[in-house]
Amino acid sequence: MHEIEPYYNWLKYYDSSFDERSPFFGKEYNHDLFQDTIYGYYIHPAWDSFESETLYLKILV
Repeated sequence: MHEIEPYYNWLKYYDSSFDERSPFFGKEYNHDLFQDTIYGYYIHPAWDSFESETLYLKILV
């Protein structure tokens, strides 16, 4: 599961870590540190957590 990555091409149009209205404003992504898990499998660090044990998301505006 750590190999499933969000689609990166949209980053040139929108980055939620720079949007003051985003819940992920100011978040720093460390693409070398795999710490979040789903069912015991590490997931790619680009996915965002919203306090669910089994769901992660990527906001696209």
